[in-house]
Parts: sequence; C-alpha cells; structure tokens
Amino acid sequence: MKTSRHLIKLMVAAALATGTLSYSLSTLSPAQAQVTQNMGSGTIDWTSGNLKVTGSGAPPSKGSAAQKRLMARRAAVADGYRQMAELINGVRVDSETIVKDFVTESDTIKIKVSALIKGAQIGDTRYLSDGSVEVDMRLGMYGANSLSSVIQPTFLEEHKQEQIAPTPTRTPVPTPVKTPTIPDEPVVDNGDSYTGLIIDCKGLGVAPGMSPMIMDSNGKEVYIGDRPIDPDMVVQIGIVGYLKTMSEARASSRVGKNPLVIRASSAGGKTKVDAVISSSQAQMLLQADSRKSFLAESKVVFIID
Repeated sequence: MKTSRHLIKLMVAAALATGTLSYSLSTLSPAQAQVTQNMGSGTIDWTSGNLKVTGSGAPPSKGSAAQKRLMARRAAVADGYRQMAELINGVRVDSETIVKDFVTESDTIKIKVSALIKGAQIGDTRYLSDGSVEVDMRLGMYGANSLSSVIQPTFLEEHKQEQIAPTPTRTPVPTPVKTPTIPDEPVVDNGDSYTGLIIDCKGLGVAPGMSPMIMDSNGKEVYIGDRPIDPDMVVQIGIVGYLKTMSEARASSRVGKNPLVIRASSAGGKTKVDAVISSSQAQMLLQADSRKSFLAESKVVFIID
C-alpha cells in the first residue's frame, strides 16, 4: 500500500517536532574519500552530509583595537551567512531542480531556508595579523533542523503528485553524449535476501543530489517511483548515500551485509543526478526488493567520482 502524501507530511512533521527520528548518518561507515562538491568558496560534503563555508571580515578604519576585532568578526559572520545562502541555493535536489527553484516558488520554503542559514553552526574563528577575521560555518544536510527537513517533505509531496498525474512530467532520459560504452553487467537473481543496494556509477558523470532516482533504459522510474518509502529515513539520511569506492560501499552499514550490486549504464536527467540501469537489471532489482523492501528504507548507496 502506497504511503499517502498526507501521511508523509504528518509523519515527517511529528518526527521533527518530537525529535524521535530513529535514523542518523551513523548508518554510513566512516569513509576515507569523501564525495565533495565545491561551489564558489563553499563545499558540500555529500558523504558526511555537511555544507561548509568560511566567512571573512575586514576591520573598520576607526575605533579601538577591541572594537575593530568585534566589527571584523561580525562582518565575517555576515559574509558566512551570505556564502551559505549561495551554497544552499545551488544544491541539486533531483534531475530537474535545485534548491533555488523551491525557494523562488514558495515563500514558506524561503522563510524556512533563511532561518536555517541564521542557525548555521559557527566553528573556528581565526584572527589574522592584518586585523581581518575568518569564521568557519557549517550546516547539516540531513536530520532535524537541516536542509533536508525543509526540502524533502516538499519534494516527496510533489513527486507523489507527479506519479498520479495523467501525463508524466519528468524529462525523458537523454541519450548519453560520447561517454565510454560500458556494457550492462548481468545481474543474477540467486534468491538471496539482499539487505541493500549499491549502484556503481564510476566514470559516468553522475552528480550528487538530494533526491536522485534510479531509472531504467526506457525512462521509467525504478526508485523511488511510486514505491512506498519511509519519510523519516529520507529526512534523516536522504534518498541515497554517496561514497567513492566499492570497498567503502560494501563496508557501509547503510546497505547491510549482503547488498545487491548493479553497474549503471549512464547518468540521467538534466542535472545528471539520476542513475540509469537496463530494463532487465531494473526488473531483477524490483524482484529482490520484494523480498526485503530495502528500497523503502533508503538502503541505497551510489558510488560516484
């Protein structure tokens, strides 16, 4: 039975209000090679789920030494907020949108995102010899009071509306442009009870995003599609996890001890966050999931460059 949009909203709201989310990024084993994305002077760490910026401020020309130091720090924090806003607005959500699209279309989302930015954690503060100040700032991608807690409930609701719309609204998967030809690796359903899923996207140009999909070669959504999904899990750790190597992915507690491994054939969607697999692989994946329902719990890891 599919989770209704109303139920998803209620479950997410209740979990965030009570702080009873039972999942955390600890389901991902510590990785040596983080999947990071640099945007301007900020960094998105997709493996650990953090947005990081460093604000800088110069001292005013007048005032005492203490006043100059205080004003420089205030300027650095203000600069950090500005950079964090720019970083957040550029975060890919799915194959069609970035966070800025949600902010532009919804005053409610805009207010919530602004509040998140003001609540960013201030870390190390460095007072430089020329009187300027640098301040490190961090904001969580997942969990309570995170970017995911604002964007994912909206995304899930809109995605469900797309699924019940009479005409599909998602952009068809484009033909890859001169990417290396990698034949589909056959996946044999040996009847095992798989505990999770690893999609190997190395070398295909798949980009990290908050809500990527798995598509088959005909453009049909395999995940998340119209399948039931735990909204608490989505808010807490996202639709998928990102790692750089197969060894790290297999060691991740997110996918369990016996993950199903599938090699993707190409990147999909306008923002290239989707992974495309063959129709036969998609069919086998759904058969495997019918035994353990690991997709409903977001037990999925993408290996990307």
